[in-house]
Amino acid sequence: REQISWMFQGVNRQTLEILLDMAENFSQGISLNSLAEKYHFSSAYLSRMIKKETGYSFSGILNAIRLAAAVEFLLKNHGKINLICDLVGFSDQKYFSQVFKKTFGCSPGEFRRQGREQGNFSVKKILEMSENQGQRDT
Repeated sequence: REQISWMFQGVNRQTLEILLDMAENFSQGISLNSLAEKYHFSSAYLSRMIKKETGYSFSGILNAIRLAAAVEFLLKNHGKINLICDLVGFSDQKYFSQVFKKTFGCSPGEFRRQGREQGNFSVKKILEMSENQGQRDT
């Protein structure tokens, strides 16, 4: 939550509220449609608003939040990858592994085995890594 507040301090209050909601509820199956309904916007409008205010897509931000949480789980415990996938809100382990590998260049299991404890794996850093890997939506 603090990462999001700091990272997006220049966005309007309503967008920040939505981003904080994403940060608090990322593991609960949150979606663009559910947030649009909650905040009384169309999905298309909410998507454009987030992109305009942050420079990142809704899915890019949500995936970065989830990946930051996944990294913490991977480095701090020995839970199974499929359990971590569920805990951070990815409903499909294959998709989780694809997003993880595109961002970090290795699978979640390889990441854990390599013990990548050094490094900054904040939401901001993960968004930058995704952008560098061609993950940023245009």
